[in-house]
Amino acid sequence: MDHERDPSGKGGTLLDFNGNTSFFRTNYVNANHKWIVSPNKLNELYLQVGQSFGDWLVHAPTLRNLSITGGFTLGGASNFPQGRTDYVYQLNDAFTWTLAGSRTGEHIIKTGAQLKIFKSNSFFDSNFRGTYTFSNLAGFLNGTPTRFTQNQGDSTLARPNQIFGFYFQDDWRPKPSLTLNLGLRYDFEGAKTEALKDVTGTAGPGISGDKNNVSPRLGFAWAPGASTKQVFYGGTGLYYDQVILNIIGNARFTPPKILGVQIDNPSWPDPFAGGTVQIPPPSLSIIDPDLKTGRNWNSQIGYRREILQNLGVDVSFVYNRGYDHVFIVNTNAGNPGTASFTGANPVRPDPTATNKSFYTNIGEITYKGLLVDVKKRFSRRFQGGVSYTLAKTVDNSFNFVSGVQVPERPDLNLGPGSDDRRHRVEGHAELNLPFDIQLGTIVEFRTEAPLNITAGGRDLNGDGITGDWVTTRSADREPASRRAVPVSATRETVCAS
Repeated sequence: MDHERDPSGKGGTLLDFNGNTSFFRTNYVNANHKWIVSPNKLNELYLQVGQSFGDWLVHAPTLRNLSITGGFTLGGASNFPQGRTDYVYQLNDAFTWTLAGSRTGEHIIKTGAQLKIFKSNSFFDSNFRGTYTFSNLAGFLNGTPTRFTQNQGDSTLARPNQIFGFYFQDDWRPKPSLTLNLGLRYDFEGAKTEALKDVTGTAGPGISGDKNNVSPRLGFAWAPGASTKQVFYGGTGLYYDQVILNIIGNARFTPPKILGVQIDNPSWPDPFAGGTVQIPPPSLSIIDPDLKTGRNWNSQIGYRREILQNLGVDVSFVYNRGYDHVFIVNTNAGNPGTASFTGANPVRPDPTATNKSFYTNIGEITYKGLLVDVKKRFSRRFQGGVSYTLAKTVDNSFNFVSGVQVPERPDLNLGPGSDDRRHRVEGHAELNLPFDIQLGTIVEFRTEAPLNITAGGRDLNGDGITGDWVTTRSADREPASRRAVPVSATRETVCAS
């Protein structure tokens, strides 16, 4: 059980109206049962029931948001208030069967199931209080706003999800020098797009149509001659992720569930008493009906050896590939060259809408790494180690809110990952001194990280999307190169005692 309340601070100034408050409470009950079926059979059952409740509010809920060109805002977070209540019901069962001395060698067989029922009821009143925009401070002092915007409708949403997993694994030791890990797993996620129900009340498919998530796994450890001083090891396997429910939940802002209202030259302080009222073309969230669960194929092979007593080295190569991660493509971006350099007024394929955020599976990642680790176990009052990593990460900057910068050229998003560090050295040492004093140090060195160099707030290729990479040529407004370049190296040293 956990309760957390974060009240808004007060300083007696106008900025108090920017304050936000939050409250979060979790209550969980767990139960375990272990059953020794026989001397070589064990069943483990795990049950969990839980609830979490959260509210995120503004200090002044009756105050409309105020935005003055130049960066000053008043009124608290525009995406507050919001809140949710989650319910979790989970059951895990694992059965282990140990077979020693069989004709095929030793086996440790594990099989089990994981069932999770998740229910989330939420509301997300983004810009429901409305926002006044003033062109400058004088306009604010005179009470002459240039625009008022507000979302209206029903922001409540139920987001049920059902997660099922089944697995089988055999840790097989055919002879003393060799151990094989053989496994197979199946996962299914049943979340649907409740926010996009059709006229019959049927929710969109969400992720529930992806039913072929079978994951083979293989690992080995080989110690020639059953030696305890060296071992070759490795493994490869397919791993499926879960689709974060924000992806499906963001569809709640699609009309007719939510509509946006815009009033130019509104009256003050009642925006609906004057001005020009219009319903601007909406931005839409569209979930790919064939949405898949993202997956990673992870592989590693290595060699570990004792060099001297209490001193060992481990060398391994890691290769990971990620496929089908969820990414956003704006399928209604403006035609290149039709927007101003601020991204205003582009000519769109569908003039009845602005952006169409299409959530689909084009996210990918490739990681290659050579890892060398030297460790000295504690002896003569001293222990320590040093590790070196030579690695390369390439991705298209994916997470659940990432989008393609140039929709007609999604390949330009592929480049060095944000955490790509070609060289990394980490070392640590601990020395026990007299009088129970321990001296320790940690040293890290990392080479340069990639950097996105963007033209903040500018649309260099004229498609209505600002923040283009500066390598985009403004003369003919055609993208010129990939997104990331290296910057200077960083060094970090931390000492502890």
